[in-house]
Amino acid sequence: MGLYDDKPEPKAEVEQTLHKCVNQLKELRPDLNIESMDLNHLHDLFASTHYELQKEKYPSQKLNDLLVKLNYTIHHLEDITRRTGRELTYI
Repeated sequence: MGLYDDKPEPKAEVEQTLHKCVNQLKELRPDLNIESMDLNHLHDLFASTHYELQKEKYPSQKLNDLLVKLNYTIHHLEDITRRTGRELTYI
């Protein structure tokens, strides 16, 4: 299930997906400074890394796909948080 399904995924599953994305990103780009699981920080990291990737002559499709998944997962977690009525910035 996803962001726009009637029955959303449990928050814990989405958090687990986020952690997997971050770990994969660390493997693909060990030069990135991922100092926090703060959703705002991760979204800024997504935006800057995606921007850099788009400037490359032959961008990595694997990295691009991972960044898209990271962005989707961040927004999905934010959506779940809004629906539960609690503000979540850190996981």
